[in-house]
Amino acid sequence: MQEINIFYRGFMSITNYKQRKDSQQFQKVVIYGKNFDELQEELKTHFISFANSKGGEIYFSFDNSGFRTSVKLKELIYRILQELSARINLVIELFDDENDFGLIAKVWESPVKPVYDKKAGILASSFVRSGKGYRLLTSLEQEYLATESQGKSFDSCMLPSSTIEDLDIESLRKAIPAEMKNGLLLTEELLLEQLGLVLKTNFGMIGGIPTIAGILLLGKDVMKFPEFDGAFVEIEQNERITSLSGNLLQQITKLNEKAPKLMKSLSLRTALLIFIENAILHKDYTKRKPIKVTIENDSFEVITPGLPTYGMNLSSLRTRKVPRNEKIYYFFKLLGKNQITSSSELAENIEVETEYFGESLRLKCSLRKEQQVVKEKIDIESKNNSLNSRRKKIEKRTTFEETDSELLPRHAEALKYFSNKEDGVITRKTYEKKFNVSQKTANLDLVKLEKLQKITRYGKARSVYYKINS
Repeated sequence: MQEINIFYRGFMSITNYKQRKDSQQFQKVVIYGKNFDELQEELKTHFISFANSKGGEIYFSFDNSGFRTSVKLKELIYRILQELSARINLVIELFDDENDFGLIAKVWESPVKPVYDKKAGILASSFVRSGKGYRLLTSLEQEYLATESQGKSFDSCMLPSSTIEDLDIESLRKAIPAEMKNGLLLTEELLLEQLGLVLKTNFGMIGGIPTIAGILLLGKDVMKFPEFDGAFVEIEQNERITSLSGNLLQQITKLNEKAPKLMKSLSLRTALLIFIENAILHKDYTKRKPIKVTIENDSFEVITPGLPTYGMNLSSLRTRKVPRNEKIYYFFKLLGKNQITSSSELAENIEVETEYFGESLRLKCSLRKEQQVVKEKIDIESKNNSLNSRRKKIEKRTTFEETDSELLPRHAEALKYFSNKEDGVITRKTYEKKFNVSQKTANLDLVKLEKLQKITRYGKARSVYYKINS
């Protein structure tokens, strides 16, 4: 596996490029806006060389000052995409390594190439590579291959790729729906994922890139960070449809006017969106019915038909015990307005309400505006929990279990033994030795005999003793 690590910190540098066979290494410092084109050409060459062979990874790491460069970075990704074969898989994920965060572009070639067997009249292979595993071809994909491909390889069924600049959005708006009916789902994935990267980068969202089928509704100007109302985007993956509706860009633009830096204005909203995307695309969610996500003003509403799932588990997010939530928690920590650093601060900034409607789970995430009130409420609850715990411990120490109101054989023997003594005095230590019982059992026996009014207690603390009642 070959690696290229790129770190964005105002300026950009390439470090630690390793090729396992000959351990080739190189390091460069690239000044933003000067020799970026040279970097694109060189990096594209290395990327394509191992992407079309054994696969590889490219790490793009940057801090808060790197958002400006990340907008330029998308151009490099698009140029690389144009050189990849249709069988090359591209996955964009978040990564967190030694206080660095960013995105990682993973590429590999699918080992399975679905081909229509004309003689047999069936697909030679009905599975294609998806993520770390395989997925079955959809019925539309199989139908298209069986009726339209006529024995051609799957690659020849793909629409020709084009650069982002050459895309005719108006034509695609009309063409894509018709092609979708014929089953060109992989084609639209290849094409629309590129457009999706444009939108997500402009949003400041650098991870959880899904297949976006309705992104064409936004038009070509999406690369220029436009304002628009009533945007409606449909996400289709594994027969699941997620709807994102609302004037999100307009709201973000308004927030940006009040903040000096884009990343600050997008901080918590961006993290919530990334969190929602990762949740709705996770396999824990139902695949039979659509999942709807509504974005209005400062609130996010997620409705999932079917039984409750684990994708939106905020408690797991806080404890960082779930790997898929670790990356999202890191964004809360790094991008939060107040630099969220603990789970308690995270709880102060997020409000979660769960309501059940039949078999649906409705979850609302909204920004907390009155953090101080919430903090006081949390402190009061914590104090009450502490008092209750302390009270239970005290009760546990002072209570004992009564078996019944009758004397046990051991009790009767003890009364007979001590009544024959001249002084009739009973101590705990004497009781322990005589009847070979533990300290706890001796105490319980003596307390029970006292409650049954067989003996009387005298003294205090360590000088406690008992006498037989006459």
